[in-house]
Amino acid sequence: MEDHKIFLEEEIRRFIGDLGIAKAGIRFLKNKNNRGILQANNKSLNEVKAALALVEMHNIRTVRVSGVLNKLVEAM
Repeated sequence: MEDHKIFLEEEIRRFIGDLGIAKAGIRFLKNKNNRGILQANNKSLNEVKAALALVEMHNIRTVRVSGVLNKLVEAM
């Protein structure tokens, strides 16, 4: 999982830059059954989703966006 975190952070950084990463406040919270929860600032949500859409190596897609973490954990 650690390799995936590093890879995703670098791919997001490539798209939105160092300042964008800082503003987005990205954190990797959970990983279970090939699904993960990525926390980001709601003001940077569109940029982070666009960066994830451009990741070429993995089949990554946004399944759900929620303002409440517990709802996402239950959905996993």
